[in-house]
Amino acid sequence: MEYQKRIFDEGLRNVKNNVLKFVLLKIEHCNANDSVNFSDAYLKYKVIRDEIGVDKHNKAKILSLRFTTLFRNGLKLLSDLENSDTKFETLELYEKTAIQLLNDFFKNVDHHEESLQKVFSRNSVSETDLTIGLAEHLLGRLAPGHEYIVNHKVKGKCKCGCGVEPKFESTGIGHEAVWHGHIDVIFSSRLGPPSSDVAVKTVDRWEQDVHPDEDEEQTSTPGKKRKRDGDFEESNISHGDKSIAEVKHTSSGARQQTLAQTIVFSLLQKQKHPDSKNFLVPNILISPEEVQIVMYDAEYDVLLCSNIIKLFDPVAYCLIPETMIILWMVFHYPMFCTGLPFQILPMIHEYRSHFKELAEAKWDIYSKSLRSCVSGFPVIDEEIDYRTDFLYTKNIC
Repeated sequence: MEYQKRIFDEGLRNVKNNVLKFVLLKIEHCNANDSVNFSDAYLKYKVIRDEIGVDKHNKAKILSLRFTTLFRNGLKLLSDLENSDTKFETLELYEKTAIQLLNDFFKNVDHHEESLQKVFSRNSVSETDLTIGLAEHLLGRLAPGHEYIVNHKVKGKCKCGCGVEPKFESTGIGHEAVWHGHIDVIFSSRLGPPSSDVAVKTVDRWEQDVHPDEDEEQTSTPGKKRKRDGDFEESNISHGDKSIAEVKHTSSGARQQTLAQTIVFSLLQKQKHPDSKNFLVPNILISPEEVQIVMYDAEYDVLLCSNIIKLFDPVAYCLIPETMIILWMVFHYPMFCTGLPFQILPMIHEYRSHFKELAEAKWDIYSKSLRSCVSGFPVIDEEIDYRTDFLYTKNIC
Protein backbone atom coordinates (compact mmCIF):
# COMPACT_ATOMS: atom_id res chain seq x y z
CA MET A 1 0.00 0.00 0.00
CA GLU A 2 1.34 3.43 -0.94
CA TYR A 3 1.00 5.86 1.98
CA GLN A 4 0.64 9.62 1.87
CA LYS A 5 3.97 11.00 3.13
CA ARG A 6 2.37 13.74 5.23
CA ILE A 7 0.94 11.08 7.56
CA PHE A 8 4.44 10.25 8.78
CA ASP A 9 6.67 13.20 7.83
CA GLU A 10 4.47 15.85 9.45
CA GLY A 11 1.55 14.26 11.29
CA LEU A 12 3.09 11.35 13.19
CA ARG A 13 6.30 13.22 13.93
CA ASN A 14 4.48 16.16 15.50
CA VAL A 15 2.07 13.96 17.46
CA LYS A 16 5.12 12.26 18.98
CA ASN A 17 6.34 15.70 20.06
CA ASN A 18 3.42 15.82 22.51
CA VAL A 19 1.36 18.57 20.91
CA LEU A 20 -1.61 17.32 22.95
CA LYS A 21 -1.79 16.82 26.71
CA PHE A 22 -4.64 16.31 29.15
CA VAL A 23 -5.06 17.88 32.57
CA LEU A 24 -7.05 16.12 35.27
CA LEU A 25 -10.09 17.93 36.66
CA LYS A 26 -11.64 17.75 40.10
CA ILE A 27 -15.29 18.82 40.31
CA GLU A 28 -16.06 20.77 43.47
CA HIS A 29 -19.74 21.50 42.86
CA CYS A 30 -22.26 20.65 40.15
CA ASN A 31 -26.02 20.35 39.59
CA ALA A 32 -25.88 16.72 38.43
CA ASN A 33 -28.58 15.68 40.96
CA ASP A 34 -31.14 17.99 39.37
CA SER A 35 -33.32 17.55 36.30
CA VAL A 36 -31.18 19.78 34.09
CA ASN A 37 -30.59 20.07 30.36
CA PHE A 38 -26.95 19.92 29.30
CA SER A 39 -27.18 23.54 28.24
CA ASP A 40 -27.87 24.45 31.88
CA ALA A 41 -25.24 22.11 33.34
CA TYR A 42 -23.23 23.75 36.11
CA LEU A 43 -19.76 22.57 37.10
CA LYS A 44 -17.29 24.29 39.37
CA TYR A 45 -13.97 22.54 38.87
CA LYS A 46 -10.24 22.99 39.31
CA VAL A 47 -7.20 21.36 37.78
CA ILE A 48 -5.39 18.80 39.93
CA ARG A 49 -1.89 19.90 40.94
CA ASP A 50 1.21 18.23 42.30
CA GLU A 51 1.35 18.66 46.07
CA ILE A 52 5.15 18.46 46.05
CA GLY A 53 6.66 20.06 42.93
CA VAL A 54 6.36 23.78 42.10
CA ASP A 55 6.86 25.74 38.89
CA LYS A 56 8.90 28.92 38.30
CA HIS A 57 6.05 30.99 39.76
CA ASN A 58 6.25 28.95 42.98
CA LYS A 59 2.86 27.37 42.25
CA ALA A 60 2.15 23.67 42.45
CA LYS A 61 2.63 22.14 39.00
CA ILE A 62 -0.43 21.09 37.04
CA LEU A 63 -0.57 17.32 36.56
CA SER A 64 -1.07 16.09 33.01
CA LEU A 65 -1.22 12.96 30.87
CA ARG A 66 0.22 12.81 27.37
CA PHE A 67 -1.95 11.88 24.39
CA THR A 68 0.89 9.59 23.30
CA THR A 69 0.53 7.67 26.58
CA LEU A 70 -3.23 7.20 26.33
CA PHE A 71 -3.18 6.36 22.60
CA ARG A 72 0.09 4.48 22.40
CA ASN A 73 -1.51 1.65 20.38
CA GLY A 74 -2.25 4.12 17.61
CA LEU A 75 1.26 5.57 17.70
CA LYS A 76 2.78 2.09 17.58
CA LEU A 77 0.66 1.03 14.62
CA LEU A 78 1.63 4.06 12.53
CA SER A 79 5.29 3.73 13.56
CA ASP A 80 5.30 0.06 12.55
CA LEU A 81 3.77 0.90 9.18
CA GLU A 82 6.35 3.64 8.60
CA ASN A 83 9.22 1.25 9.29
CA SER A 84 7.94 -1.87 7.54
CA ASP A 85 6.78 -2.50 3.97
CA THR A 86 5.01 -5.73 4.94
CA LYS A 87 3.28 -4.72 8.19
CA PHE A 88 0.02 -3.76 6.49
CA GLU A 89 -0.57 -7.29 5.21
CA THR A 90 -0.42 -8.70 8.75
CA LEU A 91 -3.13 -6.42 10.14
CA GLU A 92 -6.67 -7.38 11.04
CA LEU A 93 -9.36 -6.28 8.57
CA TYR A 94 -10.65 -3.48 10.83
CA GLU A 95 -7.10 -2.17 11.25
CA LYS A 96 -6.56 -2.16 7.49
CA THR A 97 -9.89 -0.33 7.07
CA ALA A 98 -8.81 2.35 9.56
CA ILE A 99 -5.44 2.86 7.84
CA GLN A 100 -7.04 3.05 4.40
CA LEU A 101 -9.51 5.62 5.70
CA LEU A 102 -6.69 7.84 7.02
CA ASN A 103 -4.68 7.44 3.83
CA ASP A 104 -7.71 8.29 1.67
CA PHE A 105 -8.34 11.40 3.75
CA PHE A 106 -4.81 12.72 3.14
CA LYS A 107 -5.00 11.74 -0.52
CA ASN A 108 -8.09 13.95 -0.93
CA VAL A 109 -7.25 16.57 1.70
CA ASP A 110 -7.23 19.45 -0.84
CA HIS A 111 -10.85 18.69 -1.72
CA HIS A 112 -11.86 18.55 1.96
CA GLU A 113 -10.12 21.87 2.66
CA GLU A 114 -11.86 23.51 -0.28
CA SER A 115 -15.28 22.23 0.85
CA LEU A 116 -14.76 23.48 4.41
CA GLN A 117 -13.55 26.87 3.22
CA LYS A 118 -16.67 27.27 1.07
CA VAL A 119 -18.82 26.77 4.17
CA PHE A 120 -16.75 28.91 6.55
CA SER A 121 -16.33 31.84 4.13
CA ARG A 122 -20.03 32.41 3.49
CA ASN A 123 -21.36 35.85 4.41
CA SER A 124 -24.05 34.29 6.58
CA VAL A 125 -23.27 30.94 8.20
CA SER A 126 -25.26 29.42 11.03
CA GLU A 127 -23.91 27.02 13.61
CA THR A 128 -26.02 24.33 11.96
CA ASP A 129 -24.16 25.02 8.70
CA LEU A 130 -20.85 24.68 10.55
CA THR A 131 -21.97 21.46 12.22
CA ILE A 132 -22.99 19.84 8.93
CA GLY A 133 -19.88 21.05 7.10
CA LEU A 134 -17.50 19.80 9.79
CA ALA A 135 -19.35 16.48 10.05
CA GLU A 136 -19.48 15.83 6.30
CA HIS A 137 -16.09 17.07 5.11
CA LEU A 138 -13.82 16.54 8.13
CA LEU A 139 -15.00 14.47 11.07
CA GLY A 140 -17.05 11.98 9.08
CA ARG A 141 -14.08 11.38 6.79
CA LEU A 142 -11.91 10.35 9.75
CA ALA A 143 -14.54 8.34 11.63
CA PRO A 144 -15.00 4.59 11.06
CA GLY A 145 -17.80 3.84 8.65
CA HIS A 146 -18.46 7.53 7.90
CA GLU A 147 -21.63 7.09 9.99
CA TYR A 148 -23.10 10.00 11.93
CA ILE A 149 -26.40 11.54 12.93
CA VAL A 150 -27.19 15.20 13.57
CA ASN A 151 -29.57 16.49 16.21
CA HIS A 152 -33.08 16.17 14.70
CA LYS A 153 -34.10 19.53 16.14
CA VAL A 154 -32.27 21.24 13.26
CA LYS A 155 -32.45 20.75 9.49
CA GLY A 156 -30.37 21.68 6.49
CA LYS A 157 -27.97 20.65 3.74
CA CYS A 158 -24.24 21.14 3.40
CA LYS A 159 -23.52 24.68 2.20
CA CYS A 160 -20.36 23.87 0.26
CA GLY A 161 -22.41 23.06 -2.82
CA CYS A 162 -22.31 19.28 -2.57
CA GLY A 163 -25.95 19.25 -1.47
CA VAL A 164 -25.47 16.45 1.07
CA GLU A 165 -28.27 16.25 3.63
CA PRO A 166 -27.15 14.28 6.69
CA LYS A 167 -29.28 11.96 8.78
CA PHE A 168 -31.28 13.97 11.31
CA GLU A 169 -32.26 11.68 14.16
CA SER A 170 -32.80 11.69 17.90
CA THR A 171 -29.50 12.33 19.66
CA GLY A 172 -30.92 12.71 23.17
CA ILE A 173 -28.97 11.01 25.98
CA GLY A 174 -29.27 10.94 29.76
CA HIS A 175 -32.36 10.79 31.95
CA GLU A 176 -35.02 13.37 32.69
CA ALA A 177 -34.29 13.18 36.43
CA VAL A 178 -30.63 14.17 35.98
CA TRP A 179 -28.39 15.68 33.29
CA HIS A 180 -29.87 15.15 29.83
CA GLY A 181 -30.19 16.70 26.41
CA HIS A 182 -29.38 16.43 22.71
CA ILE A 183 -25.90 16.03 21.26
CA ASP A 184 -25.00 18.10 18.18
CA VAL A 185 -23.53 15.12 16.30
CA ILE A 186 -23.01 11.48 17.24
CA PHE A 187 -20.60 9.32 15.25
CA SER A 188 -21.20 5.58 15.48
CA SER A 189 -19.62 2.49 14.01
CA ARG A 190 -20.00 -1.23 14.51
CA LEU A 191 -16.87 -2.05 12.52
CA GLY A 192 -14.07 -4.00 14.18
CA PRO A 193 -13.78 -3.72 17.98
CA PRO A 194 -16.67 -2.70 20.27
CA SER A 195 -18.72 0.37 19.44
CA SER A 196 -16.75 3.54 18.82
CA ASP A 197 -19.47 6.09 19.50
CA VAL A 198 -18.17 9.65 19.86
CA ALA A 199 -20.18 12.78 20.69
CA VAL A 200 -19.27 16.14 19.16
CA LYS A 201 -20.14 19.65 20.30
CA THR A 202 -19.63 22.43 17.74
CA VAL A 203 -19.09 26.13 18.44
CA ASP A 204 -18.66 28.97 15.99
CA ARG A 205 -15.78 30.69 17.79
CA TRP A 206 -13.36 30.26 20.65
CA GLU A 207 -12.87 32.59 23.57
CA GLN A 208 -9.34 33.52 24.56
CA ASP A 209 -8.60 31.49 27.68
CA VAL A 210 -5.23 32.79 28.81
CA HIS A 211 -3.19 35.96 28.94
CA PRO A 212 -0.67 36.38 26.11
CA ASP A 213 2.20 36.25 28.60
CA GLU A 214 1.14 32.92 30.13
CA ASP A 215 3.83 30.27 29.69
CA GLU A 216 3.37 27.12 27.62
CA GLU A 217 2.68 24.83 30.53
CA GLN A 218 -0.12 27.02 31.85
CA THR A 219 -1.79 27.30 28.44
CA SER A 220 -2.34 23.54 28.45
CA THR A 221 -5.04 23.94 31.09
CA PRO A 222 -8.75 24.03 30.25
CA GLY A 223 -10.41 27.40 29.88
CA LYS A 224 -10.86 29.23 33.12
CA LYS A 225 -12.84 32.18 34.34
CA ARG A 226 -10.15 34.85 34.33
CA LYS A 227 -9.32 36.64 37.54
CA ARG A 228 -7.47 39.95 37.69
CA ASP A 229 -4.25 38.39 38.93
CA GLY A 230 -4.24 35.86 36.06
CA ASP A 231 -5.13 32.87 38.24
CA PHE A 232 -7.03 30.19 36.32
CA GLU A 233 -7.47 27.82 39.22
CA GLU A 234 -11.18 27.22 38.82
CA SER A 235 -14.18 27.84 36.60
CA ASN A 236 -17.73 28.67 37.60
CA ILE A 237 -19.90 29.16 34.55
CA SER A 238 -23.59 28.66 33.89
CA HIS A 239 -25.49 29.54 30.73
CA GLY A 240 -28.96 29.53 29.29
CA ASP A 241 -30.91 26.82 27.49
CA LYS A 242 -30.12 27.37 23.79
CA SER A 243 -29.94 24.89 20.94
CA ILE A 244 -27.49 25.07 18.04
CA ALA A 245 -30.33 26.40 15.93
CA GLU A 246 -30.96 29.31 18.31
CA VAL A 247 -27.62 30.75 19.36
CA LYS A 248 -23.91 30.65 18.60
CA HIS A 249 -22.15 29.51 21.78
CA THR A 250 -18.72 30.68 22.79
CA SER A 251 -16.40 27.86 23.77
CA SER A 252 -16.28 28.81 27.45
CA GLY A 253 -19.97 28.10 28.01
CA ALA A 254 -19.93 25.17 25.60
CA ARG A 255 -17.09 23.57 27.55
CA GLN A 256 -19.32 23.22 30.61
CA GLN A 257 -21.91 21.53 28.44
CA THR A 258 -19.24 19.29 26.89
CA LEU A 259 -17.94 18.19 30.30
CA ALA A 260 -21.45 17.19 31.40
CA GLN A 261 -22.16 15.45 28.08
CA THR A 262 -18.86 13.57 28.26
CA ILE A 263 -19.57 12.23 31.74
CA VAL A 264 -23.08 11.08 30.82
CA PHE A 265 -21.93 9.69 27.45
CA SER A 266 -19.14 7.66 29.07
CA LEU A 267 -21.44 6.27 31.75
CA LEU A 268 -23.93 5.37 29.01
CA GLN A 269 -21.24 3.55 27.01
CA LYS A 270 -20.29 1.59 30.14
CA GLN A 271 -23.92 0.51 30.51
CA LYS A 272 -24.21 -0.47 26.85
CA HIS A 273 -20.80 -2.17 26.56
CA PRO A 274 -19.87 -3.51 30.02
CA ASP A 275 -17.22 -5.84 28.54
CA SER A 276 -15.09 -3.08 27.00
CA LYS A 277 -11.35 -3.23 27.72
CA ASN A 278 -11.52 0.21 29.32
CA PHE A 279 -14.11 2.94 29.81
CA LEU A 280 -12.08 6.04 28.95
CA VAL A 281 -14.45 7.59 26.40
CA PRO A 282 -13.64 10.77 24.41
CA ASN A 283 -15.86 13.60 23.24
CA ILE A 284 -14.87 16.41 20.89
CA LEU A 285 -15.40 20.18 21.18
CA ILE A 286 -14.66 21.83 17.84
CA SER A 287 -14.91 25.19 16.06
CA PRO A 288 -13.89 26.12 12.50
CA GLU A 289 -10.46 26.99 13.88
CA GLU A 290 -9.67 24.82 16.91
CA VAL A 291 -10.27 21.50 18.65
CA GLN A 292 -10.37 20.28 22.25
CA ILE A 293 -10.75 16.69 23.48
CA VAL A 294 -12.54 15.80 26.73
CA MET A 295 -12.44 12.26 28.17
CA TYR A 296 -14.10 10.59 31.15
CA ASP A 297 -13.32 7.18 32.63
CA ALA A 298 -16.61 5.80 33.95
CA GLU A 299 -14.84 3.08 35.92
CA TYR A 300 -12.21 5.13 37.73
CA ASP A 301 -14.08 8.49 37.77
CA VAL A 302 -11.25 10.42 36.08
CA LEU A 303 -12.11 13.51 34.00
CA LEU A 304 -9.56 14.75 31.45
CA CYS A 305 -9.51 17.91 29.35
CA SER A 306 -6.92 18.62 26.66
CA ASN A 307 -5.21 21.79 25.60
CA ILE A 308 -6.71 23.52 22.57
CA ILE A 309 -5.05 22.74 19.24
CA LYS A 310 -5.38 24.40 15.85
CA LEU A 311 -7.43 22.88 13.06
CA PHE A 312 -5.96 24.97 10.23
CA ASP A 313 -2.51 26.40 9.70
CA PRO A 314 -3.07 30.16 10.23
CA VAL A 315 -0.72 31.13 7.37
CA ALA A 316 -1.32 28.54 4.65
CA TYR A 317 -4.88 27.88 5.86
CA CYS A 318 -4.52 24.15 5.29
CA LEU A 319 -5.58 21.40 7.68
CA ILE A 320 -2.83 20.56 10.16
CA PRO A 321 -1.68 16.93 9.74
CA GLU A 322 -1.11 16.17 13.43
CA THR A 323 -4.59 17.43 14.32
CA MET A 324 -6.06 15.14 11.67
CA ILE A 325 -4.19 12.13 13.08
CA ILE A 326 -5.30 12.97 16.62
CA LEU A 327 -8.93 13.18 15.52
CA TRP A 328 -8.59 9.90 13.58
CA MET A 329 -7.22 8.14 16.66
CA VAL A 330 -9.92 9.62 18.89
CA PHE A 331 -12.66 8.35 16.56
CA HIS A 332 -11.02 4.89 16.66
CA TYR A 333 -10.49 4.94 20.43
CA PRO A 334 -11.60 1.31 21.08
CA MET A 335 -8.71 0.28 18.83
CA PHE A 336 -6.08 2.83 19.86
CA CYS A 337 -6.82 4.05 23.41
CA THR A 338 -5.24 1.86 26.07
CA GLY A 339 -7.03 3.53 28.97
CA LEU A 340 -5.44 5.10 32.02
CA PRO A 341 -1.79 4.03 32.47
CA PHE A 342 -1.35 1.31 35.07
CA GLN A 343 1.32 3.38 36.85
CA ILE A 344 -1.28 5.80 38.22
CA LEU A 345 -3.88 3.22 39.28
CA PRO A 346 -2.42 2.64 42.78
CA MET A 347 -2.87 6.38 43.40
CA ILE A 348 -6.12 6.76 41.48
CA HIS A 349 -7.91 8.29 44.49
CA GLU A 350 -5.72 11.37 44.04
CA TYR A 351 -6.81 11.88 40.44
CA ARG A 352 -10.53 11.27 40.63
CA SER A 353 -13.05 13.94 39.62
CA HIS A 354 -15.36 13.07 42.57
CA PHE A 355 -18.38 13.13 40.28
CA LYS A 356 -19.68 9.90 41.80
CA GLU A 357 -19.73 11.38 45.29
CA LEU A 358 -21.36 14.59 44.08
CA ALA A 359 -24.04 12.63 42.18
CA GLU A 360 -24.54 10.05 44.92
CA ALA A 361 -28.22 10.89 45.42
CA LYS A 362 -28.93 9.92 41.80
CA TRP A 363 -26.15 7.39 41.24
CA ASP A 364 -28.57 4.53 40.54
CA ILE A 365 -29.83 6.49 37.54
CA TYR A 366 -26.37 7.41 36.30
CA SER A 367 -25.07 3.86 36.64
CA LYS A 368 -28.12 1.88 35.47
CA SER A 369 -30.87 3.92 33.84
CA LEU A 370 -29.38 6.32 31.28
CA ARG A 371 -30.98 6.25 27.83
CA SER A 372 -29.92 7.09 24.30
CA CYS A 373 -31.69 8.06 21.04
CA VAL A 374 -34.29 9.97 23.07
CA SER A 375 -36.41 12.34 20.99
CA GLY A 376 -37.70 14.35 23.94
CA PHE A 377 -37.46 14.34 27.73
CA PRO A 378 -40.51 14.84 29.97
CA VAL A 379 -40.41 17.88 32.20
CA ILE A 380 -39.97 17.16 35.89
CA ASP A 381 -41.49 20.04 37.80
CA GLU A 382 -39.99 20.17 41.27
CA GLU A 383 -41.23 23.67 42.06
CA ILE A 384 -44.17 24.35 44.36
CA ASP A 385 -47.33 25.85 42.93
CA TYR A 386 -48.24 28.56 45.44
CA ARG A 387 -51.84 28.64 44.20
CA THR A 388 -52.79 24.96 44.45
CA ASP A 389 -50.14 22.88 46.27
CA PHE A 390 -51.11 24.27 49.69
CA LEU A 391 -54.32 22.23 49.45
CA TYR A 392 -52.30 19.03 49.87
CA THR A 393 -49.94 19.91 52.71
CA LYS A 394 -49.49 17.88 55.89
CA ASN A 395 -49.63 19.97 59.04
CA ILE A 396 -46.78 19.30 61.46
CA CYS A 397 -48.00 21.67 64.09
